[in-house]
Amino acid sequence: MTAALADANEVIRLRKPPHPGDFMGRADILAKLGRWREAIADFHRVNEFDPTGWFEAYPALRRAECHLMLGDLAAAEAECDRIADDYTFPGFMGKLAGSKFDVLDRIAAIRSGR
Repeated sequence: MTAALADANEVIRLRKPPHPGDFMGRADILAKLGRWREAIADFHRVNEFDPTGWFEAYPALRRAECHLMLGDLAAAEAECDRIADDYTFPGFMGKLAGSKFDVLDRIAAIRSGR
């Protein structure tokens, strides 16, 4: 995984202007490494470099999951508020399917002690 991160860093360093997918890939790697805060920062960069809005909801969903892993339930809920109720990520290329309701259900379970 560290080799993949090194490759992702190199792609971001070399590509000018940056592509939002480059930050998406690195953020996914950082999340898999448990480097939640760095992943959150890169998921924000996806939206900064995506003028079309194509990536809009997925990075917010992933930021919510990262905040949840950090135990910051309020931040996870705030990210969920940015996602349309009808948005569901279908899952592909090893990425899990999900929606904001999956994250909100996990938050409710934590709060209720389940």
